[in-house]
Amino acid sequence: MHEIGILGFGKVGENFYHLLQDLSLPTPFVCDTSPSKAFITTDLSTLKACALIVVCTAKASLQAHLCHELKTLCVNEEKIRLYTDCFYARYWLQDSIKYGFDSIDMPCFISMLLEDSPNLQALQKKLRTLLEHTPKSDKNQQFYDDVYRTSPAYSEPYDKSVYYRGWEYAYEILENYRQDNQEVCVLDVGCGAGDFARMLYERNILEYTGIDFSPQAIKIARAKTPHWSKRLIQENILTTHRISQPYTHICLFEVLEHISADLELLSKIPPRTHILASVPNFYSQGHIRIFQDTQAIIKRYGFLLDFEDFFELVLPKDGAKIFYFHARKKQA
Repeated sequence: MHEIGILGFGKVGENFYHLLQDLSLPTPFVCDTSPSKAFITTDLSTLKACALIVVCTAKASLQAHLCHELKTLCVNEEKIRLYTDCFYARYWLQDSIKYGFDSIDMPCFISMLLEDSPNLQALQKKLRTLLEHTPKSDKNQQFYDDVYRTSPAYSEPYDKSVYYRGWEYAYEILENYRQDNQEVCVLDVGCGAGDFARMLYERNILEYTGIDFSPQAIKIARAKTPHWSKRLIQENILTTHRISQPYTHICLFEVLEHISADLELLSKIPPRTHILASVPNFYSQGHIRIFQDTQAIIKRYGFLLDFEDFFELVLPKDGAKIFYFHARKKQA
């Protein structure tokens, strides 16, 4: 008999399944209305024999529907738990997860989840704590080339991007500076696929340079704004001499959380340079650090930067945010 049943085997269900695998626990029983693998069944009634049923989906409406289906089968609600996101960061934790659970077996794991809240808050906290204390290293060039090559998001118009409102926030700061009859000169560090570059080009920002160490990113960026091909440069942001040159504004969107040398990078920026940057409050495969709130940002960078403003971009993913900020490099 399968002691744990997984209901829902999309991205979230697969994530929970891998957690059990990496803990070397027995194979769970998996049920889904659209089976994608041979071991998945569509018969919900087979879950009744499981000691614990974990409903796996990030969609609240689907959670409610699946729980209702279990209720119609007279499944005891006390053995139902909700796993609502990919809380197990396998890309960082796979090699160390067993140490975090201290050689746990299936009966103990089931007891732990049954003692947890309906949405497994204690499990989430445990996985988050393990992740925070796991050493992480910068991803290499090939990793980012693959991301830019395979993600369809980078082929969409910039105004359809989840980052668009953050870029609007940054553009308003540039425009206000320009309205004061001051010339804007932008260095976009980690310019990625060139969406912000395209936005600035269309809005007549004349002095712009974008650098990124991914050849694939620069290839996409140049295709989006051919007139700026020579201004979009493949270069290592950690060794570039440009960061210490006199630009009015240096942009660091979704950069600082990806590199271990974030403090060293910021220290190279000339005093009183305007800095427009963003950092997230959630982990993903390339994030080696996150920031839970603006105070965490100030705590890490406050000795280098004078903060002028913050903008909080709330993403569709539950609880996910990106913090944009405007700061100036402190005097030496």
